[in-house]
Amino acid sequence: MKKHQINYVSCLKIVFIAFSLAVFAFSANAQDVDDTLEKRIEILNEIYKDTDIETPGFSVDSVSDILEIKIEPSYKFEKASHVANGAAIRNRTAATIHLRGIPLSNTTEILTALLYLNFSDNNASVDTCYPILFNANLVKATKTADNPDPCWAMAMNHSYVAQVTQYVDIKNPNQDYRVVLPFACGTSTSGENPWGSASILPNPDAKIEGATLVVVYRNENTDGPLYIYDKLNNSMFHSTAFFYLIHPPISTTPYKYALFTMVGADGQRGYSHYDFTSERTYFDQRQIAGPRDPATPMGLNYTSDSDWNGSDGWPLNQLWDTHTHYVQIEKPDVSEVKYISGGDCLVPVAFILDMF
Repeated sequence: MKKHQINYVSCLKIVFIAFSLAVFAFSANAQDVDDTLEKRIEILNEIYKDTDIETPGFSVDSVSDILEIKIEPSYKFEKASHVANGAAIRNRTAATIHLRGIPLSNTTEILTALLYLNFSDNNASVDTCYPILFNANLVKATKTADNPDPCWAMAMNHSYVAQVTQYVDIKNPNQDYRVVLPFACGTSTSGENPWGSASILPNPDAKIEGATLVVVYRNENTDGPLYIYDKLNNSMFHSTAFFYLIHPPISTTPYKYALFTMVGADGQRGYSHYDFTSERTYFDQRQIAGPRDPATPMGLNYTSDSDWNGSDGWPLNQLWDTHTHYVQIEKPDVSEVKYISGGDCLVPVAFILDMF
């Protein structure tokens, strides 16, 4: 590997280019996504052109224009509900997840606790087992998906899940949980702005996105069924994406509504402190998040904010999302999740469908 040498002029150039990248992200909409992506790729490659850093580079061919994936549930529970919360971990290796919302009653039992995490690195493939610390306890995460890197000049992106049920307090699970991820000599722990020149160059061994804790519980008030989907290979998208969540046939009469949770990597508010997100979310053809689409019916609790705004890391360093919505179930055996991105590269990590 060549030695990383960047002079003052180069740094100013990087800052200017990064700012230009944000401006192009602002101007994106559903009609000019392809042109926007090409411009973003051109800018990102320009950032590295005059440096000694070796990178895999970007190309439009590395991502699909329209993505469609059918997913079977990885976990199924009857008469259950869930809570989830996450933390952004870019340019760090540790974070605290503030889990809240589980009812404390004599009948409440914890069925499972799953820790999801995601990172990009310079390896086309990585180990299926990934050691992490959860509240100072060693746990082994298993890989759930490999994806193209979401436009950070890395080789690939990887998602993992760890079973941490035994380390969640049964009597009072609503606690603060400390997560520490593996690191190496080249791992960035600076905590710097991801879009700042010092953060972009030189390229670290890995760029960690974040982690989310999902806890499934049961008591006298939970209905279910509940399904968790996390086998999301090649799910990174930059334009329009459809995810079809398959589930056993149900009657839409008793199970008309659900809590829908998404966990995703690389969401952001435009660039750094700029406050702009343009991604739209649809569930069973009803819009539930993002700038209003007048041609589509609104969902139960529509919000004009995006599901991909990096809010688990506000104000910085963003790049990680955990969002839960009330939704209507329109079909008995499949639920359609549709995203429209404004040219930003995004990676779904897990979906939870919690019916009642």
